[in-house]
Amino acid sequence: MIAEAVYLQASQTVRFAIYPQDIDGPRVLAEISENALEELFGADKHPKSWVSTCCVHFDFIKEVALQHYRSFPHLPISLRTIDFFLVSDAKT
Repeated sequence: MIAEAVYLQASQTVRFAIYPQDIDGPRVLAEISENALEELFGADKHPKSWVSTCCVHFDFIKEVALQHYRSFPHLPISLRTIDFFLVSDAKT
């Protein structure tokens, strides 16, 4: 699936869309921090790198965002580094 990713300088995040029910269902916007992209996925400190890294690792990032959405459907999805460790802990 295409990430539909765009860098947001004001929040220092990359915004992307997820489709919890499938591509024909509602579109939900989510964000991932620059720090998470750098620390977890090896992105460089540059907006193009953050966006491309989000796209390359989108399947995993999307799954974490979907789990967040299913657990807290009325809260904004703003992924940080810790969110990826919480998902790992929940699976073990």
